[in-house]
Amino acid sequence: MNSPLDLQQAQDFVSFIAEQIGRIPAAAWVGIVGAAVVAWWANRGQAERLRLQLEAERDRLTEQLDHDSSKLGIELAEAATEKALERTHSMRREVYFAVASQLARTHARFAQVPMMESVPTGLADDLFLELGRIELVGDSRSRPIAQAVAQAYHDAGRVVVGAHLPVAQASLELEGSERACRNVAEDLEEVGKRLSNIRGQQLGGIVNPEGLDELPALTQQLAELRERQDSLHAARSKALATLGQARDEAQKQIASALGECMLQATKLSSAMRRDLGFDEQQQGSDGDDAAQAYVQLSSARGAPL
Repeated sequence: MNSPLDLQQAQDFVSFIAEQIGRIPAAAWVGIVGAAVVAWWANRGQAERLRLQLEAERDRLTEQLDHDSSKLGIELAEAATEKALERTHSMRREVYFAVASQLARTHARFAQVPMMESVPTGLADDLFLELGRIELVGDSRSRPIAQAVAQAYHDAGRVVVGAHLPVAQASLELEGSERACRNVAEDLEEVGKRLSNIRGQQLGGIVNPEGLDELPALTQQLAELRERQDSLHAARSKALATLGQARDEAQKQIASALGECMLQATKLSSAMRRDLGFDEQQQGSDGDDAAQAYVQLSSARGAPL
């Protein structure tokens, strides 16, 4: 608590201040108040100007920040777009070259079917897989042509199966004739050995009644087997000729079916080269050998171009 002495001193100080203020003339008070008002007004105007300057600077900085952000966003978007285009182009290049390679291989497999005993399953599966990838990365020109190529090879696959049926039948007949010829040859060898043994015993002076009794029958059997062998050889030759004719006919049918495949494949190769920016008049430039290899290999196989 404050002591009585401290309170007395405070009261004395307040009384002194009040006495001094009371001695100031009224005119002086007018000047003091006027000066205070002028100072307050001047300070108020300066504060307002400062506030306006700060607001203007804030607006300028905000506008500059928006401009910089927009510019940075555009640059980032352009960079991202360019990178995406480069990645897409790289993927297209990889897919297109794989398609060109599979076109050549699939065409070769189809052309070899007449020489096979049976039609392999999935002749064009690898090609269909690569053509399906064009649906993901190809441009608007390549995608519909890729679908046409897939349809052409799908139709050709049905032709291949039908064309190979006579080949398969002729192959079975030839296989049966060759098996019969082998069996007759084995029988002839066995009968010939038995006859040789009997005749050898006769020349050596060995009497073999059983062999003598068997000799006429073995001689007759040998003649019949030789006659049968001649007949089977003729049948084998006929089966071989039939197989050759069936293969020739199958080759014609398959080549005809592959004609549409070649037409669509050539269109696709042209579209892929355009999409990759290759010069269509320039052969084998900038890695275009893969696309050209298809046409070259197909030509070497004798397929219609």
